[in-house]
Amino acid sequence: MAEGELSEAAALLRGTSLFSALGEEELYSLAGFAELLAYSRGAAVFRAGDPSDALFIVKEGEVAVSKDTGEGRSVTLATFIPGECFGELDFFARTPRNAAAVAEKDALLLVFPRRGVPFENLIGTRPKLFAKVLHTFLTTVAQRIRATNQLLTENVPWVKELRRQALTDSHTGLFTKPYLEEEYPSFLAEPTALIMLKPDNFKQMNDAWGHKAGDGAMKLLAAMLPPFLGSKGFGVRYRGNELAVVLPGSSERAARQAAERLRQAVKELDLSSVTGSPEFRLSASLAVVVHRRADGEWPEAVAAAYRLLYRARNDGGDRVYED
Repeated sequence: MAEGELSEAAALLRGTSLFSALGEEELYSLAGFAELLAYSRGAAVFRAGDPSDALFIVKEGEVAVSKDTGEGRSVTLATFIPGECFGELDFFARTPRNAAAVAEKDALLLVFPRRGVPFENLIGTRPKLFAKVLHTFLTTVAQRIRATNQLLTENVPWVKELRRQALTDSHTGLFTKPYLEEEYPSFLAEPTALIMLKPDNFKQMNDAWGHKAGDGAMKLLAAMLPPFLGSKGFGVRYRGNELAVVLPGSSERAARQAAERLRQAVKELDLSSVTGSPEFRLSASLAVVVHRRADGEWPEAVAAAYRLLYRARNDGGDRVYED
């Protein structure tokens, strides 16, 4: 690397929090193992699954880091502009990339270390220097974690609103699957009954009257739940057309009776407002599990109820199975 490029690389390193504590000699030493690389707009800097063999500092342009949602779509996690560093977490953890980075505009990036120079070899040449860099990195990560935890525990209105949106199904107003599976310490009592419900012939309705009718039916099913919830219970849109009712403090007998009433209520539900046909009726399969601490963890109870639900459906539907 020429002297001008070396100075430029050292300046870029100095401008990031990761390397800001280093002296000039240390910065120039590291700069000698870096390189400037140009990426045209749309070019991949790295892809998910690639080895984490470098970190990057943006000199010019913009780089977007995104992650595949698993549904054929991707979500942008962050966009990096000149002076910002990215890829350092995977780099120091030595784990494969879990996201992809693409140049949003023509970009010039400082890549450290340069291609063909294994990081492990660099550590052997300057162990004290890299120990200092690693310490700065760990301190920075710890500060970010503390700041994030503080933000999430504060009653900031927009944080509360984001949590509400993430844990509530906008279509039905019911809680979501993450609430059921992640927030259970806030509602778990002994015993707690879980009723899961799946319409048997929902696809038949969708095929005959379209998905708009299916959406309308889900609203009607959700609106049907409150009389079954008591003072402490709540409803959940678990997945697609699957619903759950959680009844803290319920006995096995009471939960079974509630499930039978629910089964009958689904059969009597008037769907003519969404299908235009008073003759069509839904039936449903239901599963009942009552959780007690001695029986294991709550996620295990949820999984058991889900398996039981599909047994009821596969055995002909319009029935309640209990654990």
